[in-house]
Amino acid sequence: MYRTGISAILLSLAIWGCATIPRVTDTELHEAMKLTGDPAAGKAVYEKNCIYCHREKGEGGGVAGGTLEKSMPKRDEDLYRSIKQGMGDWMPAFSKLSAKETVDVIAYVRELLRR
Repeated sequence: MYRTGISAILLSLAIWGCATIPRVTDTELHEAMKLTGDPAAGKAVYEKNCIYCHREKGEGGGVAGGTLEKSMPKRDEDLYRSIKQGMGDWMPAFSKLSAKETVDVIAYVRELLRR
């Protein structure tokens, strides 16, 4: 009985957690892709939100993050969705970032990987 109760609570939390992550709509994505990313502004966003897991140069090995080179989607549209919605159990959603902040951090990590 105790196990069933715990399982029900965990299932409820999982469903609630999934329901609270806003999905990126096609309209939002289309509008965001019109913006020009600023790598310098993106660096500040990265240092505030991403560096703990992905480290300074995107090499991973932080709290939970993998290397950006191996895990990052190739298309900006897919990366935008991954940042805003998270990536399964691997990466939390950063849905509170504005479209501009998200596009800026995309510009920064693309530049970071070209170095």
